[in-house]
Amino acid sequence: MKILHVNKYYAPHVGGIETVVGDCVRALSGDVLCCQEKGEPVAGNIDGTRVFRARSFGEVFSLPISIDFFVQFAKLVNQYDLVLIHHPFPLANIAHVLFARRKKVILWYHSDIVRQRFFGWLFSPILWLSLYFSRRILVASLTLRQYSITLQPWVKKIVVIPFGIDTKAYVSTPSTLDSVTVIKDKFGDKIVLSVGRLVYYKGYEYLIRAMVDVPDACLVIVGEGPLRAKLIGLIDELGLSNRVNILPRQQDLLPYYLASSVFVLPSISRAEAFGLVQLEAMACGLPVVNTELKTGASEVGVTGLTGYTVPPRDYAVLALAIGRVVQNNKVSEQMGRASAERVRQYYDISLFNERMKELFREVAAE
Repeated sequence: MKILHVNKYYAPHVGGIETVVGDCVRALSGDVLCCQEKGEPVAGNIDGTRVFRARSFGEVFSLPISIDFFVQFAKLVNQYDLVLIHHPFPLANIAHVLFARRKKVILWYHSDIVRQRFFGWLFSPILWLSLYFSRRILVASLTLRQYSITLQPWVKKIVVIPFGIDTKAYVSTPSTLDSVTVIKDKFGDKIVLSVGRLVYYKGYEYLIRAMVDVPDACLVIVGEGPLRAKLIGLIDELGLSNRVNILPRQQDLLPYYLASSVFVLPSISRAEAFGLVQLEAMACGLPVVNTELKTGASEVGVTGLTGYTVPPRDYAVLALAIGRVVQNNKVSEQMGRASAERVRQYYDISLFNERMKELFREVAAE
């Protein structure tokens, strides 16, 4: 069974969907077709996987501009038994409709098109056809299946497979504990941690504002992105420069998880479809505070058991939830244990691998 995985980008590009694509490749094997972020076409190997990168002239509205993608898709698609397309990636949906209507295509629907609403309206007929021609539609959460208007006509062929992580990788070692000590010496014993790109839908403005009312804790945001300067300006404006820190991307996040008291995912838009970093934090025994977006982001935990789910953009309520955790060690420890158990029970990568293999065997046999 030869499988072609199709996504906008692939490793070493960093992103939540790219992480999932890598997990799919490891679970199922196969080759990858994606785009260059900008530049000429390249074909090569990453960890034994053949990767075809189509020529791209750059991005417009987060979409690669690539005619070469269609050329490569049309040339490659008939060499494979199954194609797994990751949405949102409109070029792939167009290529599916043009060149692969009769192929066995599984479409992983990661999220609705949220910000580019006008473009989404123009693109909707193509997406409808791509969904129509897909043998199965994958989603990572029951919540997305329930609340996505786009998916409602296709509920009967939707399969829910939650994402997974290697929970065994999130354990401390002597060198990790040394790093934990260094982090605590720098930021204190009550660290509020968040990890993600500094973009609008992550809601970091509201998390920073919430810290005004959590005076006995220090916030550490790990990430890079276009809003960095604006967020630093807000930190200075609120007089929080001694308690709120924005760090660049870290090669090893494990010490930061282990050093922290609570993890926060303060996203404000349905563009946040899941939040894989929540699983990593929970595997390390961290309570998680997240927001109710009617996506899988709030489905990961159980409010009151593994942390709290609060309304988006409400930094006063967000501050209360964070305060309840960092100011009560007993609550923090109980929630942390429940978090770690929930990840092991429902979100271990072994479960993801088994479900994916079973689904692809089923479709291949049809």
